Amino acid sequence: MYIDSNNPEIIRHTSTDEPIDPGFSVDPQQPVDPGFSVDPQQPIDPDFSVDYQPPIDPDFSVDYQPPIDPDFSVDYQPPIDPDFSVTPPYYPVIPDTGRPFPPIITVYPKPVIPCLFCNAVPNSAANVRFINASVGYNAFSIYVNNQLIITDLNADEITQYSQYSPNYMTITVMGPNGYIYIQKSMLFPVGWTTFAIVNTASGLDLISINDAPCTTPNFTSCIRVCNLAFYTGPVSVEMNNLTFTNVQFAQPASFSKVRPGNYPITVYRNRPPQIALVTTYANLLPNRIYTLYVLNWNRSSDAVRTLLVQDRR
Repeated sequence: MYIDSNNPEIIRHTSTDEPIDPGFSVDPQQPVDPGFSVDPQQPIDPDFSVDYQPPIDPDFSVDYQPPIDPDFSVDYQPPIDPDFSVTPPYYPVIPDTGRPFPPIITVYPKPVIPCLFCNAVPNSAANVRFINASVGYNAFSIYVNNQLIITDLNADEITQYSQYSPNYMTITVMGPNGYIYIQKSMLFPVGWTTFAIVNTASGLDLISINDAPCTTPNFTSCIRVCNLAFYTGPVSVEMNNLTFTNVQFAQPASFSKVRPGNYPITVYRNRPPQIALVTTYANLLPNRIYTLYVLNWNRSSDAVRTLLVQDRR
């Protein structure tokens, strides 16, 4: 028994005797390792010290400041290359909103696969792009010979050029629900062509527009007008002293050479009353070729807006 100092009550334990192992000993004799010591003495390194401090680099400082370039500025803006493109070739597109004097907004054409069904024959390829000039429809997907070219081509959007071997190919214009609006065999000629999705009296159609070349000597610019406004009919476009007169639907006007600069552009309806339908501005750069597309933004004959596209050089 024992007495707990915190509890005066005697605590009793009852033990039970167990059989004793005759080979057990509380004082066994194990062989002793003559080299064992509970207090071994290891050789002491005479240079060791618990107060050892590593040598300090005399040139080190926690307050070190790197030398400052006197020409450095956090507000520095690198010069911008006007011809730079992260995915060449990009062709700037300048749309307007259909209201007088809208701001100029640059939008880039939607990308397509660079080369399909292409034999890569120099100067003998068909360079093709697509523009959605329709109104009243959702975005389209476009296939060439059952190969998907572009998805979500909305109204007033245009793709970059892609390259093909010259030949007849089947173009399919499909809605987001898989409905086929147009399936048509079209010639992909040598050179540069724009295929336009347009409204007609019977629905949608696909027309071919020849993107003829235009030279730009002495740092001039080239511009033409292409009327894709089905509900408006023939239009005339004034740009300072230059006038494109009676431009018919789906018929591009010839190119005109102008000096680079910022020009006011006004679109008139040809039939009476000859009122101004839209006025906007276009900044033309030297050595560039432009097409000004006239488009409807709803089915009203007066609902007109423009899309200025920089073509190939």
